[in-house]
Amino acid sequence: MTRSILIKAISPCSIEKYKKDFDGIEVEIHREAFDNWNEVILEIPEGVEIPKPGESFSTYALGIEPDIQDISSGSDIQISIVTELDDEEIEEAIYEHEANDDWEEEWELIGHDYIIYNYEILKS
Repeated sequence: MTRSILIKAISPCSIEKYKKDFDGIEVEIHREAFDNWNEVILEIPEGVEIPKPGESFSTYALGIEPDIQDISSGSDIQISIVTELDDEEIEEAIYEHEANDDWEEEWELIGHDYIIYNYEILKS
């Protein structure tokens, strides 16, 4: 049995992990979106306790799929290139995707995470 709580996550980070093959060179990037806040419903599995406010945690590591209800208007999106590269053409292609924030069409989503750094319980 799960229990449901509504929280206001303060400065959460949503991470999407993508990969793409560039003529035999498999490149992995992480797209990280930092919001000022999110209102999120957490369905917490039986036997799982979330850390206290102020202690960061990964919802996915705890087996919790976050259901984001509302997002602040301020966001900061950045990418991290996980694969070590020494190819200007590939780097240029990555930065073009970053400028357009268009990963889904040509890149394969291989993972995701949602990190909560601090939160307030709105409804339990």
